[in-house]
Amino acid sequence: TALNGEIVSADSVQVFEGLDVGASKLPVHERCGIPHHLLDVADPSTEFGAGEFYTHALEAIESIVSRGKTPIVVGGTGMYLRWLISGKPPTPPSEPQAAARAKEAGGAAAGGGMDRLKKMQTADDVGNGWAGAVRLLADAGDPETAKRLAENDWYRLERAMEIVQTSGRPVGSFKPEGESPYDFKCVVLTSPRVQLYRRVDTRVEHMVRDGMLEEAAMMLSMGIAPGSTPAARSIGYRQAMDFVERRAAAAASGPCRPEELLEFVETTQ
Repeated sequence: TALNGEIVSADSVQVFEGLDVGASKLPVHERCGIPHHLLDVADPSTEFGAGEFYTHALEAIESIVSRGKTPIVVGGTGMYLRWLISGKPPTPPSEPQAAARAKEAGGAAAGGGMDRLKKMQTADDVGNGWAGAVRLLADAGDPETAKRLAENDWYRLERAMEIVQTSGRPVGSFKPEGESPYDFKCVVLTSPRVQLYRRVDTRVEHMVRDGMLEEAAMMLSMGIAPGSTPAARSIGYRQAMDFVERRAAAAASGPCRPEELLEFVETTQ
């Protein structure tokens, strides 16, 4: 209110309709009448990534500015914010056939592509698992991305492999074209690490209590498989969907035991 502003969400999960609890989406009655943009703009079964965000966010910002208001971009999805501030790099769009080729890139080395590599996580799997997949990306022509990927970030690894295979160029070679017409003032909030961990622990407990598992079951009922879409890959929902799916398969053996639910909560935390 003090800034005469409107909110533009830069959260990669809050864009999806129906994913409220697990995304910590601010309820309408707590928004104080201030318009919030880019909430509930996509179906959880669809692909929605940085490119789609970039287009929608610029439209929202231009609309806000045209009405004499101040756009306040909030959220924590790093790639969304980088593209919005620095510009959209001209990377080739993801296509189903190219994505499938990238997923199978492990081929002979893994005996079954990236999916096989994902399952090889023990010390006995020398040259396989995440380390093997990272080496494959480096050997394919993108050692820089391979070096900076967070461990087990399979989605970005497969996307980088797809870009290399499609274009013959590493991800870092695609530079944003032009400069943003907006002057961004960035504010970064930080917390002590231990305090942050405690907040995460509490948040997960509240999400499970308030309906995240029901939201995960809703996605499964829509035919969305765990990890198959951006919504189903997101932190929290991926774990919740896996848990609900396992419990459904084990329903014949009896109801969920308290220790099973506690194990799920601790793993998610």
